[in-house]
Amino acid sequence: GAVGHLPVLGPGEVFEYMSGTDAATPSGAMEGCFHMARVDMQDTDSAHVGDTVEALKWTPDDERRFEMPVGRFGLVAEDDNDVR
Repeated sequence: GAVGHLPVLGPGEVFEYMSGTDAATPSGAMEGCFHMARVDMQDTDSAHVGDTVEALKWTPDDERRFEMPVGRFGLVAEDDNDVR
């Protein structure tokens, strides 16, 4: 989930979040993916990590599951305590 959240989004809806990290160097990069699932909007509520979520029990080859890639992006510290 994104910072502990497992949002359920309908068409046109948006989920925004902000996160941070302790970095050992003044610059770096991140990339990865979000694991997504197509769910029934009538029967599925947003959740938090630790909640029971049926979609998390689906097998990896279930056609309702997919990944959303996040392209590589840079991280640069403005000073020793501020990485953006």
